[in-house]
Amino acid sequence: MTGAKKQTIITAVSAAMLIALVGSAVAMWSDSLKIHAVINTGDVDIRFSGSPVVADNEPFMPVPKDVGKFFASFEEMQDEEAVVRSKYPQWGSNAGNNDLELNITLVNAYPSYQCKVNNISVLNSGTVPVKLLVKFVLPPNANCTSRYDPVLGQTVYDCDMDGDGDLDLNIWGSFITTNGTQLEPGGSKTFTVELHVKQGAPENSTFRLELVIIGILWHEFPED
Repeated sequence: MTGAKKQTIITAVSAAMLIALVGSAVAMWSDSLKIHAVINTGDVDIRFSGSPVVADNEPFMPVPKDVGKFFASFEEMQDEEAVVRSKYPQWGSNAGNNDLELNITLVNAYPSYQCKVNNISVLNSGTVPVKLLVKFVLPPNANCTSRYDPVLGQTVYDCDMDGDGDLDLNIWGSFITTNGTQLEPGGSKTFTVELHVKQGAPENSTFRLELVIIGILWHEFPED
């Protein structure tokens, strides 16, 4: 082998070794990083706190007679996603523990009988702000119209509960202005429901109605 060929081989080997060294250096200098992100979603959760307090006001009589009966109870919907979305789809309730019911029953009531539920308190026990959608749900064929009562200074619902064309109940209370109230986490709102039996109420009738309270994310609350 001639000297020139040996020189060429040595040069080629040296170049190869240099490339290998540079490649190793690049490999050692290269690195990568990963960022792991954890996102916890919020919890929409409302519940009743306390117990409802009922009171009635029998019309003035020479001898007071406690004949009318009035009951109110708190309930939490079971299988609420299926119930609310099938029964009240227009209210757009999301799944979760965010729907409550107040059941009201009048027994042996008569014209001028008046009753009231106090201490209806709703607590935002979730982790995000919600607005309250408050609606009363009436029996089939029942119809209510609203008006402003200047004496009471608030909106009153005149209700025909049995569809016979005669008014049976007036319903009012601070539950009306509670509709749309925003509750921050840990916040609460207390309101009332009042009822007055009208002359058109038929004899031997039992009136029942439900007040449904739905907690909706504050930015998804329906405007109408």
